[in-house]
Amino acid sequence: MKRRSLFYSFLILFCFLNEAFVFAKPFSVSFFTNERPKISLSQRFEYNFMHGTKYENSGFSTVAALDADELLVIGGFNANTKSTDIAFQAYYAPCFWNLVSVGVSAKYHYYKYSDNFAGLNEELFSEHNVLPGAFIRFNLNDVWNLYFNAGGLYKFTVFPDYPHNAHMNDNTLFFNTGCIFTPTDNWRFFIDFGNCSLFDDCLLGNFKFDLGFSYRIWQRLWFGSELIFGWTDASVPQDSFSHLGIRTNWGVKF
Repeated sequence: MKRRSLFYSFLILFCFLNEAFVFAKPFSVSFFTNERPKISLSQRFEYNFMHGTKYENSGFSTVAALDADELLVIGGFNANTKSTDIAFQAYYAPCFWNLVSVGVSAKYHYYKYSDNFAGLNEELFSEHNVLPGAFIRFNLNDVWNLYFNAGGLYKFTVFPDYPHNAHMNDNTLFFNTGCIFTPTDNWRFFIDFGNCSLFDDCLLGNFKFDLGFSYRIWQRLWFGSELIFGWTDASVPQDSFSHLGIRTNWGVKF
């Protein structure tokens, strides 16, 4: 049974790649697009039905992005009553055959706790995350976008009053994968899964799952919403469902 499932998996992958490379001919490569980059600014509001380690009932974030096709830069600020986050992330991936983008990614995430650990000086309790990685994306006619991002996750945590400015380092791996479906110029649907996002970097074994959409209301204004699910220590055979929320997004594109 396992061999049959593996065979079918390879067959599906072969069919997908075969069709993809038919669209991709002849060979071409683009290292940088000499056009004005697309700039967007979005405001997010989030409500969480379950309380996890860093989650509160509500929160908001502001995110700016610069998209130059092969180069994507994202930065933002997130806040709720339990945490404050600042994050910057960049991807560079040359595009081959106008289909496959392969490159690298880098991210820095500063995370300040404010109400997580009783007895500590919570105003100074903080965490620094650095995530270098590799990135690959398949773009089929600007309708289907499948991506995979993976690499190292390096955490440096400071405990100011425990008892003498204790430090803790956690080195692990991260991965993030998903699919974006754009059937029309106005509608966009997406699925995202992994142990990290722009404002969340969890140790391997903790996972998040996002399911959402966005709709262009006017030429430069769009609205979106998504469901957010989270699991803590999902590798352990127990009930570890820890996060359920809804997020709304308002944004403008220039």
